[in-house]
Amino acid sequence: MKKLERTGEISRKSTNEYTLLTVLNYDRFQSDSMQESQADDKRIADGSHACDMPVTNGSQLSKKAKKQESKKVRNNTPIPPYEEFGFSEAMRQRLDEWLCYKSERMEAYKPTGLHSLLKTVEREIARLGEPAVLNRITDAMASGWRGMNLDKMEGKCGTAANTRFEGLGERI
Repeated sequence: MKKLERTGEISRKSTNEYTLLTVLNYDRFQSDSMQESQADDKRIADGSHACDMPVTNGSQLSKKAKKQESKKVRNNTPIPPYEEFGFSEAMRQRLDEWLCYKSERMEAYKPTGLHSLLKTVEREIARLGEPAVLNRITDAMASGWRGMNLDKMEGKCGTAANTRFEGLGERI
């Protein structure tokens, strides 16, 4: 670090909470392949459905921010082929929220798993109706579930959890 400071490549500012490192002449230290990679990442991010996470070029990160950044997983979930399934705008938004939720949990989908998820959602919408599936996705995120558990839903009137109590009054 001291060498980099002496050569004028970085500057360092310390406080009692953090140390701010600034890369001086950042563009000068980037190779062409590194710049192409960053441009590709930007193109992916611009066309992606992913949640709005802060983007940083790494030139000014405190120790605390670097530690938090290292814990994040890059969102590798492919862009869903919604056109194939004819989902409503509300369902598309909810599925985008679900994909963001899964990414935050570091459980991003691969293309085959994503396609399977979308087929399951399509099947359950036909079976239960869109409002029930929308509510189930919201409940799954709010409850911290790993999956939507669409297979555990029954009928258009309620979920499997609600049907467990049918006939209970007759037994009492």
